Amino acid sequence: MLLDIGMGELFVLAVIAAVVLGPEKVPPLARKLARVLGFLRKVANDTTDQIKTELGEEFADLKVSDLHPKNLVQTILPDGLTSDMRSEMEALRSEVAALRSQTASLQLAGPGPGGQVSESREGLLGGALVEDLDRKP
Repeated sequence: MLLDIGMGELFVLAVIAAVVLGPEKVPPLARKLARVLGFLRKVANDTTDQIKTELGEEFADLKVSDLHPKNLVQTILPDGLTSDMRSEMEALRSEVAALRSQTASLQLAGPGPGGQVSESREGLLGGALVEDLDRKP
């Protein structure tokens, strides 16, 4: 149904319109709304037909929903490649999570007594880099 509006929701909207506008104004308003929706549907269909005509015979079976990026990627890439990409994404996510936990532990560690950088921070990032990070601008 249009805009995923069910019959119950449509009934509630009709009751609200009758209360707000009054029962004498609802039928003409409903006719105008039906005309506008019909016009919009005709414009959309004509535009789709014109695009198919201009693209030619090769794209005669083209659907507008096929142009959505998600659908386009699914039709272009084979299933094996997308599963490989998913496994790579999972590996990258786990690496990012590990780096975030290391970064959090660095932030919690702070400099040692007397402003010395702790060994765990030096081992993780290297002494010079950690000292540069500890300097405040």
